[in-house]
Amino acid sequence: MRKFILSILSIGLLVILSINARAIMPSPEMFELSPHGDQLLGVPERDADSTHSYDVLHMDIDLHPNIEDLTFTAEVTMTAVIIEEELESIVLDNYVLRFDSVFVDGGEADFRSNASSLTVTLPDGIEAGDTVEVNIAYHGNIRPNNDLATLMYSERRDNLYTFGQPYRTRGWVVSYDKPFDKFTSRMTVTLPSEYRVLSNGELTSIDDVGDGMNRTIWTNDAQISTYLLSVCAARYTVLDLGTAGENDTPLEMWALPGDSAAVMESMGGTPEMLEYFEDLFGPYPFSKYSVAESALNLNEEHQTCTTMQEAVSVGGDRYEWIIAHELAHQWWGDMVTPLTFSDIWLSEGLTTYSNLMWMGREDDETFYAWMNQAAEQYFREDQFVRYPVYDPPFAFIFGRAIYNKGAWIMHMLRYYIGDEAFFAGWRAYGEAYRYGNATSDELQAAMEEASEMDLTDFFEQWLYRAGYPIYSITNFVVSESEDGTFAVEFDLEQQQDRAPIFTLPLQFKFFNGESDTLMRFDISEEANQHLIVEGLDFEPTEFEFDPNNWVLSRFADNTAVDEDTPTMPNEFSSSAVYPNPFNSTAVVEFNIPYQSEINLAVYNQLGQMVSMLREGVQKSGNHLAILYSEELPTGLYFIRLVGGGKTAMKKIVLIK
Repeated sequence: MRKFILSILSIGLLVILSINARAIMPSPEMFELSPHGDQLLGVPERDADSTHSYDVLHMDIDLHPNIEDLTFTAEVTMTAVIIEEELESIVLDNYVLRFDSVFVDGGEADFRSNASSLTVTLPDGIEAGDTVEVNIAYHGNIRPNNDLATLMYSERRDNLYTFGQPYRTRGWVVSYDKPFDKFTSRMTVTLPSEYRVLSNGELTSIDDVGDGMNRTIWTNDAQISTYLLSVCAARYTVLDLGTAGENDTPLEMWALPGDSAAVMESMGGTPEMLEYFEDLFGPYPFSKYSVAESALNLNEEHQTCTTMQEAVSVGGDRYEWIIAHELAHQWWGDMVTPLTFSDIWLSEGLTTYSNLMWMGREDDETFYAWMNQAAEQYFREDQFVRYPVYDPPFAFIFGRAIYNKGAWIMHMLRYYIGDEAFFAGWRAYGEAYRYGNATSDELQAAMEEASEMDLTDFFEQWLYRAGYPIYSITNFVVSESEDGTFAVEFDLEQQQDRAPIFTLPLQFKFFNGESDTLMRFDISEEANQHLIVEGLDFEPTEFEFDPNNWVLSRFADNTAVDEDTPTMPNEFSSSAVYPNPFNSTAVVEFNIPYQSEINLAVYNQLGQMVSMLREGVQKSGNHLAILYSEELPTGLYFIRLVGGGKTAMKKIVLIK
């Protein structure tokens, strides 16, 4: 909530200096995927299209890990229908797997391979529409904990696990490793009998095969993308949380040794979460939901069986938002999967908004706080790299614009078309692409049908373009009419650069100590717009910009002041100073509501100025200043803002 006192009031000016003053929601990259990790596999930025010469129908995977020597053997039988006419060979993805044999429809087939692909020669006579069965035997290495390239093992927790997003499944399952080719699956894992194995779908059998070994089979009858295949194995204790939801979905938590009580405490709210999301999105889409605690330092929404890192699994309510995030992925990402990772916000943005709604379900103030934290995280990233939510640079497909701005796009869309149309459109989108793939255009179409509105401009500005609006107000005038009513008029300016002009309607609340009114203004495609509201039956003395917290933006109160009043910022907000403590550089962001003369400098503990960051007359708007540490020793420093006879200071720590 942004509240401002109009310039018609005679009040003192206030300087506020705040550096990292509040706790920030941890970065999603800490808990899901590093934004740079996929280059480990040498994968090109993204496939140019979502078509290929064959369609996978079913994958039967037989996995034999050898934990003692960190190797594995595997056999995959892929059933696929041929799409392309006169196809002579098919290509599958792999990552440094070594192939032993290939058969097509029971006959031995020629093949060739390299570190990233396997090409299989098809027999003569194969035509479009034919179904083929390709059997591939291969072997590879189990990687150390958190290698993130293939099947992994943690000796510390005696835990075997996998991680597939976005293109990592190919490191342990030779496959067509793209999100748009979904299939049914069966996973067979043979391990010593002391290990319990979790995978996708439903448990079919656990068989004693001799020599102290068990063969565990999981069957998945729901369509699944390659990156959502999973195996977790350890000396697990399986905790039964009962059933929840419309279809009495069974819920289980798989705890590593010694962690059962803590896992139960952390995960105990899962049934309530599932029912909350069902009320919003419709019935839970799969036959079960299990969560496996893992030594993996990330979390992943593997279909029906989320892999959750230890810190979250035993963290109590500290990471409740992550638990909700991964559960919501079962709808958004798993049930409906982005056609390509250009549209990954359809997974991460929709899911982030879901977990933010969960965290703020009980009161608006809490919800606003979570939304604002998400906005601040996005603003921080945007200072250093700006990119659109749709089709981001590959290194940032897990960046904050995807998660946080993506969530805000959903929030603003909700405001723009209203709750009824928003949730109806969201559910209709889910039903239309249930167990399939979808694009941003298809979400837009569902929302347009539900709202009966053209949303082209909204999606063009917020999804396909980068940046966000920075609003300022000048020439604010309140006048009384002859009939005793009051009018308010002011100039609204959008100050952002490298970003479009945003036309989302804006709300202002005008009020005094006794009365108030909420007004919604249509916004034009011009950077400067004069806005007028007439017929108010009270004289407003204050206003709030976006009082209900609907718009992802920054706002500068540039209301005019008396010419004799010293000019200085009435707000200096540096919540985006990052990092603090810092090592080489620190970024200080400050806002000047109207053109002002300021002095922004850094002082040591002896009161000596060590760096002048900014001085002189500065234009209104958001500003950045960089503090470099090359000539500064480790220690405590003070950033001081001086203007209009007032001073404010805040500490910052340099560690070398």
